[in-house]
Amino acid sequence: MELNNYSGADRLSSHGLAKMEDLTLENIRNWHLEVARDNKYGKEEQLIKRILTRYPQNDDILTVAMKIAVIDVTNSTQLSKHKSKLSLFDIANIIMSMNIDGELDKKLASGNETLVSELARNFKGENGSGVNLFSFASKYCCYHNYFVYGKDDYSIYDNVVATHLHEYPLK
Repeated sequence: MELNNYSGADRLSSHGLAKMEDLTLENIRNWHLEVARDNKYGKEEQLIKRILTRYPQNDDILTVAMKIAVIDVTNSTQLSKHKSKLSLFDIANIIMSMNIDGELDKKLASGNETLVSELARNFKGENGSGVNLFSFASKYCCYHNYFVYGKDDYSIYDNVVATHLHEYPLK
């Protein structure tokens, strides 16, 4: 897929942040199209899509590790800064342990509403010595649900959303 060299600079504030608009379905779709056309983010989204559609299941440690790494790098989730507590291998094993009898894949397909929290809890561990990877868990679930199953049951939650969501007026 060939992506255009497109920038939404005309819709950015002097700080490089998107100008505030009403949070409507139409505006969300328009921003999604802008991101898809962007040379940096659009190509990365296509990369995630191609990998997840080629390797949709979570039943092989190498495949799961590859998907984790791609989502981490393309979304700047900075998993490596937590490596002393939770390595890529550990994260892949946690995901694999949640997919006994395809249970995780079934939850991803159905948009299970507790899955993101479940994943985040498992990354943190029973004794709480792990790391809170709620942002990564939201991205892992969202991308699988959207690209593999063609659904939109999950939202991504990260620092950008946490910082700016309150700026949108409630209607």
